[in-house]
Amino acid sequence: MALFPGKHPYTTDNAVVAAIGMIQSLQLLNQYRKTHEQFPIYIGIGIHTGPLTLGTIGFEERIESTVIGDTVNVASRVESLTKQYAINIGITESTYQCLNNPDDYLIREIDTVQVKGKAQSLTIYSILDAEPEARKVQFRATLDDYHQALSLYKQRQWQEAVDIFNHIDTLLPGDRMIEIYQERCHSLLEKPPLEGTWTGVTRLTKK
Repeated sequence: MALFPGKHPYTTDNAVVAAIGMIQSLQLLNQYRKTHEQFPIYIGIGIHTGPLTLGTIGFEERIESTVIGDTVNVASRVESLTKQYAINIGITESTYQCLNNPDDYLIREIDTVQVKGKAQSLTIYSILDAEPEARKVQFRATLDDYHQALSLYKQRQWQEAVDIFNHIDTLLPGDRMIEIYQERCHSLLEKPPLEGTWTGVTRLTKK
């Protein structure tokens, strides 16, 4: 866990840039491991912005610093979601809003979720700047179509949405997010929910 405290205008950006650097460094390490016939290492990073409590706990022989609060818990939940959505870096809406200029990054909205034990939903975004250059070109080329399809999905226009997701799939093969929304759209088209019962929010049953 890493903290980026303070009210400096680039505090949030520093957290995101650090996460990008971590993933890029890990990619270099995995290249080395591959040449030595070792398995790659994968990590996911979750970033959330908000207040927390920092203090020290323990006793005379062993004292350690720790942080507690809802902000810490949410960041941990987002980190867990990176595996489910097959992304490297996940950030929340509050982090996105605190970026000095979100257009400085390659960002894709992932999902709106309600995590277990929380009443309020969270919108999650993926930072794609640590992807290999060729893959980033594919992400940039399909980003507008992706967000259009996601908007249609939220508006219950699932056939129109899946048509676009299918098109993106031909340009961005192997992208787990496309597969997830293709599966969701097909499921909703086969068995449409009752009017007023579907909000587009994904309810998560595991922490």
